[in-house]
Amino acid sequence: MRNSWYRRMLLSYFPIFLITVTILVFLSFLVVNEISQKETVKADQISTGYIVDTVQMALKEIEMNALDEVERNSRYNDFLQADGPHERDAVYAVVDSLRTLAAKDELVDSVYVYRSGDRQTLTTSGLLAWDEFADRPFVEQALGQPAYQGWSPIRDYHEMGSDAKRRVISMYKRAPLPFGTQGFVVINVNMYALEQKIRTMKDTDVSFLQIRDREGNLIFSTRPSEPGGAEAAEGRILNRIPFQATGWTFESGIAAGQLFTWVSVVSYIWIVIGVGTVLAAVAYLLYITKRNYKPIRAMMHRIEAVRDRMDPPGGAKSDELLLIDRALENLIRQTADYEKQQQENMLIARRQLFIDLVQGERLGDAGERLDRLKPLPVQVTGPYLLVLVEILEFPRFQQGFSVQDQSTLKFALTNVLQEMARDEGLHGWGEWTEANRMGCCSV
Repeated sequence: MRNSWYRRMLLSYFPIFLITVTILVFLSFLVVNEISQKETVKADQISTGYIVDTVQMALKEIEMNALDEVERNSRYNDFLQADGPHERDAVYAVVDSLRTLAAKDELVDSVYVYRSGDRQTLTTSGLLAWDEFADRPFVEQALGQPAYQGWSPIRDYHEMGSDAKRRVISMYKRAPLPFGTQGFVVINVNMYALEQKIRTMKDTDVSFLQIRDREGNLIFSTRPSEPGGAEAAEGRILNRIPFQATGWTFESGIAAGQLFTWVSVVSYIWIVIGVGTVLAAVAYLLYITKRNYKPIRAMMHRIEAVRDRMDPPGGAKSDELLLIDRALENLIRQTADYEKQQQENMLIARRQLFIDLVQGERLGDAGERLDRLKPLPVQVTGPYLLVLVEILEFPRFQQGFSVQDQSTLKFALTNVLQEMARDEGLHGWGEWTEANRMGCCSV
């Protein structure tokens, strides 16, 4: 016999087990992945926020250093007033101050002073007339918006027409400070130096950072290949932080190919642990099922041995459950037959014992037979009273009643005699010794 019940037990347990484990593993992976993504977004936000704060502090420091120098150095006022004999000394002093400001911070590209009186500009290279100065459009813009306090958009800057252009952002302040009308102090920050500073603060192998202007145009990206202002296709943007000083927006995220790499490594470890756990559970399930099946298998072997002796050779093999069901059915039927036979045997033995007591035969083991058959609810230890009852004209009785009615009347007569004995405080035992004669023994 093939262990069909054993296979049924496994097929009953395994689907539920595998489905439950699979759902739990899947949900655990989703929860871990969700938590990891949130933590990654939070960490990237902190990193990008630090870069924004650093850039803001750097620009603020450049602004404050320039304003502090202009405010403390009286030569700036002398130059703006153009007081004739002292102008040359003021020009030399201011040029030296401008060079010091430019050299003081690597982000500063240049600083120059525009004088409104004669429309001349003083740079680190010297004094330039209006027609010679190449940054006239920006100066005109400043004259049109004298109260503007922020940094300009990215623009190209050069002092002379023959100079190479450089990408800068600029800030201007009215001079003399704070609300003078004699000119402007213009501070230019080199965008290349600023971009390099930002690039050193970002791990480009794992994450990326890009900056967009007020119109949404891409002006800087840490990606290896910049898309020339188009939307980058690789990676996923996780955070956007506005930069109020320039109107920029800092966008950051995880680079493509590195998206949650460390999370994936952790997930792979957990997957390996989960698969190992499932395999161990499967092995244990097989072991415990086989172990619990051993008593059933032993019982089946015994049932098969009995069946092989009783069934004809070459008979069809039954299913385990069907075989057990038939065995139990046969056992119940045999038990019922045995109990019925035992009851009939006891009735016959009691009747025979009663006849022997009445006729005085086989009295040697009468006491043992009384103890074994227990016809009376009490043990017989003394003398007993015997009453004989006979049905007269028995042929007429047989003709007047059916066999079932005759049995009912005989049973009723037996109960009446026993009730009469109980009324007298005795215990009665009645048996029909013949078809028309009954004896009742009372003790």
